[in-house]
Amino acid sequence: MTHKANSNQVIYKLTNRVTGEFYVGLTVAAFGKDFLRAARARFNRHVCRARRENKQWALCLSIRKYGRPSFEVSVIDVIRTKQVAHQVEIAYINSLQPQLNSTNN
Repeated sequence: MTHKANSNQVIYKLTNRVTGEFYVGLTVAAFGKDFLRAARARFNRHVCRARRENKQWALCLSIRKYGRPSFEVSVIDVIRTKQVAHQVEIAYINSLQPQLNSTNN
């Protein structure tokens, strides 16, 4: 586990290239590590969850329908502290209105 003092919070975006819909999320990256790699690792965990669990969340449904190769992973922002990162993530979600963050499906 990464110690908080030696980590960065990565706000990432998962874009379905087929539909244009996207997801905004937050993950941790060890200090000085590749932020895109951290976002890709988090996406891999989303893919595993979509395959193993029967969640009807928009992101899980999209991954199951279109598959891993249909998604592009990108880094939106890197924040130093967890508390601030959660606030910034919420601000991005409110301003960008990602369709795949919905859990109401």
